[in-house]
Amino acid sequence: MKKLNSSIVRFSFALLGGLLCSCALTASAQTTNHLQRFYLQAGGGVAFTSGTQLKDNPFGANSGDIRYQTGVQGSLQVGYNLNSSFSAGINVGFVENPIDSIGGNTLSHTGSSADLYQIPLMTELIYRPLHGHFTPYIGAGVGAVIAMFDGKTMPAGFSSGYSDTDITLGYEAKVGVQYNFNKSWSAGVGYQMLVSSGHSWQDSSVNLTTKEMLTHCVTASLTWRF
Repeated sequence: MKKLNSSIVRFSFALLGGLLCSCALTASAQTTNHLQRFYLQAGGGVAFTSGTQLKDNPFGANSGDIRYQTGVQGSLQVGYNLNSSFSAGINVGFVENPIDSIGGNTLSHTGSSADLYQIPLMTELIYRPLHGHFTPYIGAGVGAVIAMFDGKTMPAGFSSGYSDTDITLGYEAKVGVQYNFNKSWSAGVGYQMLVSSGHSWQDSSVNLTTKEMLTHCVTASLTWRF
């Protein structure tokens, strides 16, 4: 990992500290018994990463983009129900997309292959406007995204095994619906939009720099409240 943006780290930890303080104050101020306060949620599904425009193209042109194949994603979230409508949590995810082409050069045509791995680390706030067996929700979060470019075999212009990791600011928006089996268990489906600012990877003096990255995730999840 070649660099770590200290302002992103400070911002994320400050946000996390504020979130934990809010949860602690709410817990001490409210003592209702009917609401299960803490929850653990696991989810998984498919990930569609949009073509990412290149700022620094190793093939010599100043244009083009990186295009991705459909991938997979998973997430684990732990949170606290502030009340029956609002909850705050920490979400750790994993997204994997095989790379289809770079700057118009299709990797499979040259016997090359590469993958993009993203690990979003988010603090988020969720709002549930309605309550019942079916509960819709919307949410938003902010944090950091660790992006790993892993090229096992690469075309001319790269080293044969091009690999690097970058960390940038990230944010998310999500919407979905949950079905509550009882007060402790629920299952749901949802959509998440994950955005990260431009990434920069470097290996063997070859730079690969992108603009903003956008990933769409469709997820099925299971939640345990306790």
